[in-house]
Amino acid sequence: MSQASKHIEWCLNKAQKEIEECKKLGKRIKHRGLIKENPNLDEAKEHLAKAEHNLIGITRFKEIGFSDWSMTNTLNYSNLKN
Repeated sequence: MSQASKHIEWCLNKAQKEIEECKKLGKRIKHRGLIKENPNLDEAKEHLAKAEHNLIGITRFKEIGFSDWSMTNTLNYSNLKN
């Protein structure tokens, strides 16, 4: 097993131990390791759509010489499509 694989295994075990300890103590579940989960394809698609939206926005900003990324919060996606 490679060093990277050992480290990932260690992180997975660390998270599991911390989760079990929280459950045992009746505390809110929190951890500082890695957890294996099944992928959520709908959530992944939402992240990709947002990334595409941000790419369009920053591309337009570059075209017009505008550098304030926070401006995307005030613009509507339909304004960026044209």
